[in-house]
Amino acid sequence: MDKWLPAITGLVGAIVGAGASSWTTLKSLGKQRETAKAERIAKEETSAIDALGQRMWDVIKLARLAPLGGPAGVSNWAGEEAGREWNTQLENLLGPASLHAEAIHGADCRAVVNEAIELMDQWDAVMDAYRTHPRALLTELARHVIAVLGAYRRGENIPAEPDLMGTAREAWESEQEAWEESMRAQAEWAVEERAKRAESQGETA
Repeated sequence: MDKWLPAITGLVGAIVGAGASSWTTLKSLGKQRETAKAERIAKEETSAIDALGQRMWDVIKLARLAPLGGPAGVSNWAGEEAGREWNTQLENLLGPASLHAEAIHGADCRAVVNEAIELMDQWDAVMDAYRTHPRALLTELARHVIAVLGAYRRGENIPAEPDLMGTAREAWESEQEAWEESMRAQAEWAVEERAKRAESQGETA
């Protein structure tokens, strides 16, 4: 038995060594995959931020094409073919911008960017409520998004929002409240009408 002991010990040592080597290899491969995944995600975020910044610059350029004048004149223009085409171009910029924003990892930055994009899309509601020209609104919000993205990349705090963003938020919230009130009123009217018809049918019977 003693003569086999060295061989057995050597075999056990080889097996243990092989197991440890395999574990080390698997662990190393796992770290490599995690690193590769993190690099891929970071690259996707960088590409999305670059694309988002370009979209915002395109919004600023498009805003300059909106006609000068008061809300009434802009509203009339918005209903014409040129205005509808302009609004379509804006939607074609803001739609992809929203998708790019979802690739931002920082929740605070992503939330600010998404809200700014939503408010840009509601430029007509803001104009109707606060007489804010779309040139000013779109330019101010787009520049704010660009500043927020720059601060995020540098690891700095998110810049304070411009006053116009607060104004736009109030206008959009007011618009939503008015819509919800209208929906409630329509629902109540429908209930009353059904009750009247039911009562009428009962009297007829």
